[in-house]
Amino acid sequence: MEKYDLILITITFFPSLDTSARLMYDLAEGLSDLGLKLLVLAPERAYLDPKIKYSLKETVKGIDIKRISIPKLDKDKSFQKMKLYSKFASGVKKELNKVDAKSIMSLLPPLIVPYESLKVSKIKKIPFILILHDLIPDAWVKRNRTSKKNPLIKILSRQTKYLINESDKIIVLGRDVKEYLGKEYKIEEKRIKIVTNWSRKADITEKIKVDDNSIFKILFAGNLGEAQGLFSVLEVAKEISKIDSSIQFNFVGNGVNKQKMIRYAKNENVNNVKFIDYQSDEKLRVIMNESDALLVSLRNESKGMSVPSKLYYYLTAGKPIIAYVPKGSEIHLETEEEKFGIYCEFGREKELIKSIVELKNSNKKGKMGENALKAFNSKYNNEISVKKYYDVIKEYI
Repeated sequence: MEKYDLILITITFFPSLDTSARLMYDLAEGLSDLGLKLLVLAPERAYLDPKIKYSLKETVKGIDIKRISIPKLDKDKSFQKMKLYSKFASGVKKELNKVDAKSIMSLLPPLIVPYESLKVSKIKKIPFILILHDLIPDAWVKRNRTSKKNPLIKILSRQTKYLINESDKIIVLGRDVKEYLGKEYKIEEKRIKIVTNWSRKADITEKIKVDDNSIFKILFAGNLGEAQGLFSVLEVAKEISKIDSSIQFNFVGNGVNKQKMIRYAKNENVNNVKFIDYQSDEKLRVIMNESDALLVSLRNESKGMSVPSKLYYYLTAGKPIIAYVPKGSEIHLETEEEKFGIYCEFGREKELIKSIVELKNSNKKGKMGENALKAFNSKYNNEISVKKYYDVIKEYI
């Protein structure tokens, strides 16, 4: 039986190009470069597109990858999504029982998978590290997506509580998440490690001169979902169009709220917004380069539940950040500390309107962009974050 230093369990991985897949590949590659022997367990199909299938077994840059066959279930349909998670969890359990390892690391989400993985780790007496990307189902309840009395939510809540109480280490993305775990779950500080998400050092590209056409472009790139509170941003765009028609909002991405947002903009005659589908990395970088400011939005109910990883990708563009997020959230704290943009508390739409108009006419935009790149190089790139993960894993191997 081959022995690994770490088994990394993830719902999406190389060669998929979604954000989570890229992050987990960066992590695996970085840990392998630091000398760890890794096995990655991932689905045989792409998470976003079930028609795309990968090899069941391969080795990439010294990383062993075993992929688990799961049906062509639609992740955007709740019942099928839970079945997908359950099938993947079952496959992961079987693989974990076939191999030996010094440590296991799994993410939440997906649901069910880390819970079943932790149970195996307990039986085999292997240290278990939980990466907490989104605190589910807590986030769903806080956003009024469901009731905590729902029988399924009760089951999932018990699983999450077990994960948080029994994991040897919990890696969280921000200080607000750590604070929430301490307050709501009474988790002692030493069991929690903050490691922010990141972008790759190679993602910094030389800036191309953009012609000034007097349009001030604000970009939101990513998931158009529930956590972001983007209808509030559309309200802001609507009011700004009455004040300064040269300010334009571009939404690049897809998500459960996209069609609703398009209908809202049409019905309310919000004519300073544009919707663009997901773009390749190369094309998105062109759009970022042509933008004047980059927007991060997070509704108040999402504070302590997750941290938008798009910020760290944005920083590589060297543009001002507009942080429309809860007070005390990780993104708020970072914006204030690193001075790479402007902050406005989510829900304060009038203040955001004023701040955006002022930013457009400000002579500090260049300095904010410089601070963005400086923060990326000193704190938020893959080399720094991977080393923090390595230090955690090293405690157990």
